[in-house]
Amino acid sequence: MYREQKQNRISIDALALTRVKADRYQHDTVPPDDFYEMQLHYDAECYYHQRSWHQLPTQSIRVEGRRVSHEEVSLCTLSSLEGILPPGRMTSAQVLLVAHSFYTRLSANPMLARLLEYWKKRPRIALGLSHLGEVASTEGVRVADWTLAEGETGVLLLSEQQFFLPHRFAPPPALPLGDATVALSLSKDGETIILEQHKRGVMQNKRILPAWEDWIQQVKRIVEAERDEVDWVVIQQAFSTQVVEDEKLFVRQHQIDHNLQCTDVWITLAEGLTQNVIRVGDRVLLLSFDRLHTYSMIQLLVQARPRMSDAWI
Repeated sequence: MYREQKQNRISIDALALTRVKADRYQHDTVPPDDFYEMQLHYDAECYYHQRSWHQLPTQSIRVEGRRVSHEEVSLCTLSSLEGILPPGRMTSAQVLLVAHSFYTRLSANPMLARLLEYWKKRPRIALGLSHLGEVASTEGVRVADWTLAEGETGVLLLSEQQFFLPHRFAPPPALPLGDATVALSLSKDGETIILEQHKRGVMQNKRILPAWEDWIQQVKRIVEAERDEVDWVVIQQAFSTQVVEDEKLFVRQHQIDHNLQCTDVWITLAEGLTQNVIRVGDRVLLLSFDRLHTYSMIQLLVQARPRMSDAWI
């Protein structure tokens, strides 16, 4: 089942989204022109998955012919967040949390280090959250709750950019993985979207790797158990078929054919707020789960509309 964790009051005050247009993706040459910088990734892939590097096609996001790096998209999103916040709010942020499911192209350089170099902000605490996959979307808020002291502000940056094409796909009904970046401005004294509770758990079955049918049944059980406590339910957009038939389920209309990984539930929530379907006073359940055994959910109370920006590259 799950363990429930009581949380201190933490508020999500603003959301900045950056998404990628489909025509921005281009296949790389084989090998890619930055093969030397990616060589450690190729070595690991070939060793663990018994593949030749010729069997690992890659793709890049390109704008006007230039490759746009994972870090550039993340910095753009942080800049967008700063643009919608009150002056000085980002400068005074004491905590930066960064999560992404897969590694970045520069195999010898961690993404967090490069962000701190180019962002020019110096938070009191900077943490990279690894090996969480999709559940970083909700677990990251929990880590922020542990990390932020009373009266402090921080940023949770969730960013995805997959470049190895084979990793994007899984057998149906799983959707292919998509890319996006979300930056959340958090505070311990805010009154915008309040974290009321957090729950997490693991799949209860005897398989080493659960089948998708197992996850579908697990999601149905979770929603049935939790729906009476909330006005809306947002679940990870992981399947090509609608998993739950429920009047409280909010499903986004854009990018419905991709699982946006650790950004997914926040992008769906932002769409619901923008469309004024999810309103002030509503309670919302965000449910995320990975491709292994773990699920995580948070219950939010919308006390005020957050500041939001939504950009496409």
